[in-house]
Amino acid sequence: MPKNIDWPLNPNGDKLALILCLPTNFLNKVLNLNLPKEHILSVFTTYKRDDYFLDLITFHGDKEEFENIKQGFTRVLLHEASDLRNESNFLIPA
Repeated sequence: MPKNIDWPLNPNGDKLALILCLPTNFLNKVLNLNLPKEHILSVFTTYKRDDYFLDLITFHGDKEEFENIKQGFTRVLLHEASDLRNESNFLIPA
């Protein structure tokens, strides 16, 4: 992410973990989308090693689950491509 964008936090103030980055050129080609060229779609989520967190980030159709997602326990950001940057507290293994 560009340095001028603050690293995303969840509502509890915890840094979100970066879990996926997809180039928009790829998404446009494969999914026939019209996203801005030369950008990145980055997906972030709440992640905790020592505390159960899945209720904050999963959605199975329940209205309460959707409210958690909308509060910011997961985030998707569209931004310009830049140098590699990761301010997460964790690196989640592949």
